Amino acid sequence: MSHDLLEAQSFSKEFPNAKEFIDCTFEDMDLGSKDLRDIQFEECTFTNCNFSNAIIEKTGFKSVLFRECKIWGLRFDTCNRFLLEMEFEKCSLNMSSFYDMDLRRCKFTACELRETDFAECNLEEVSFAECDLESAMFDQTNLRNSDFRGATGFTIQPENNQISGARFSRDSI
Repeated sequence: MSHDLLEAQSFSKEFPNAKEFIDCTFEDMDLGSKDLRDIQFEECTFTNCNFSNAIIEKTGFKSVLFRECKIWGLRFDTCNRFLLEMEFEKCSLNMSSFYDMDLRRCKFTACELRETDFAECNLEEVSFAECDLESAMFDQTNLRNSDFRGATGFTIQPENNQISGARFSRDSI
């Protein structure tokens, strides 16, 4: 059964065939390598879902929360950037790409971001609380007023990035 719009519903296991979801909850779904092109998610929550290598070209994420999701190798740099707003809690985003994206005020809490590409991003006021950033790429990245307190494994070259006002814990410097 196909719908254009689904509102205020909860889904688990099976992903519904629709193009727009508003205020929906998705739990325990395997969306790995799934084609999610051109789908719009607004005020949605994904919990314990696998998005690894999914195709998200022109996919919209407006006020979307990802909680305890596996999101390996996702090309966020191909998604719809209009009104983009995402938050990540306890997610694994290893080898994903946010290349050249505006992620101002985004929150990454207790996430794995190993080998994740943040080159040329605007990460102003982004929180990386308790995140593992081993081998994450920061190059020509705006990190002004970002919070790295509690984050580990990161390497940031001050001469290649804007870091004024960024906060770091003593142990990480």
